[in-house]
Amino acid sequence: MEAEKSVGHWLSEIEAAKKREKDFRKEGERVLEIYAGKKKDSTPFNILYSNTETLLPALYSAVPRPVVQRRFKDEDPLGKHAATAGQRVLEFLLDTNVDGYETFDEAMRSAVLDGLLPGRGVTCVKYDAEIQGAEDDEYKASELVCTETRSWNRVYFGYARKWSKVPWIAYEEYIDKKEAVRLFGDLAKHLTFSDKENEKDQSEEVEGERHTTCIYQIWDKDGGRQVLYVSPQYKEGVLKIDDDPLELTGFFNCPRPIQFLEKSNDLMPVAVYALYENQAEELNRLTIRINNIVSAIKARGVYDSELGEEIGNIMSADENALIPADKSSSLAAEKGLQNAIWFMPVEQLIAVLMQLYQARENCKQVIYDINGVADIMRGSSNASETLGAQQIKQQWGTLRLKRLQKEVQRYARDLLRMSLELAAKKFSADTFARMTG
Repeated sequence: MEAEKSVGHWLSEIEAAKKREKDFRKEGERVLEIYAGKKKDSTPFNILYSNTETLLPALYSAVPRPVVQRRFKDEDPLGKHAATAGQRVLEFLLDTNVDGYETFDEAMRSAVLDGLLPGRGVTCVKYDAEIQGAEDDEYKASELVCTETRSWNRVYFGYARKWSKVPWIAYEEYIDKKEAVRLFGDLAKHLTFSDKENEKDQSEEVEGERHTTCIYQIWDKDGGRQVLYVSPQYKEGVLKIDDDPLELTGFFNCPRPIQFLEKSNDLMPVAVYALYENQAEELNRLTIRINNIVSAIKARGVYDSELGEEIGNIMSADENALIPADKSSSLAAEKGLQNAIWFMPVEQLIAVLMQLYQARENCKQVIYDINGVADIMRGSSNASETLGAQQIKQQWGTLRLKRLQKEVQRYARDLLRMSLELAAKKFSADTFARMTG
């Protein structure tokens, strides 16, 4: 009964977390659709894609260089060698590209992109080891600490106003029967695996021919630093419990999520696009009007019927071609073609079009001022400028971006710190020696 109560408690907590962030997840899906160009009719000018592609390389463009140093530069040869070994381990992990594992660069790019679009990026660190040998003589053939990007809309957090107060984190995962048997043994027979999506309880997911089931991996910090596995289909008890598997200082296997809209007393993420969505909609309305006016500006007119069919021959004739006129059209021809043909006036349409172009440029500038792209543009230098002018532009052109860049640096630093801590706790001396030389 206690186990059933525990499962019901966690499913209720996760459902409450979904309700708290319902608007955020719905908005995040909509923003991603706009970014991917799935709303072409209502978004003819995809300023979101343009801004994201400008901000992304400005915030993260290269793999960071790890630096591990002693806090105090005392005479401490052992501490110095430990710092050197830690830095070399991180350099190895950042440079390693093992098949089947996500690289640090891929994880950082995904997290920054999720931070710029839906509003929150989550990356986990994990320890993986290949165990070989018999049961009484097992040994680790290889060890690795790597990063793993979590889908932004499949991570749930216990209620808190500060990251240090978050009581638990739950990851929504979809596993097949083979993985379920490996994790839960005989309890896997109580789970249902399907390739059809169930929107009510999200217990199934479409993955082609792969049949999967939904599992919640819950990192319970306040309840005793345990990792619990819960299924919506099996409410008789928790499928599995692990006692603090990573032994990290903060317990959680992920750092504070990356969010670019900072709030002092609230962890609810907000998409950056929400800050200039009204201006983006105005930009799209202007673009639609411009397209309509451009379509209306055509060379159209009427001509004197006495010209006969010669006017059509003239309009379709080749360059320097002369078209003979019959006698019936000579009367109109004597007046001159300029007096016999009347074109549709388009001067007013052209004047309106020029004003719309100017209004669109002004609207774009407002958007750039809001999200910081204007600072990047002001910071761009010209080859003919002096060194002093370029330095001034670089100093002030990135002023507002520094806070966003600092958030990316903080996130990368936290991931590196957790990776080194996990390596120091889990790696054998032989693994350290092989990685550090």
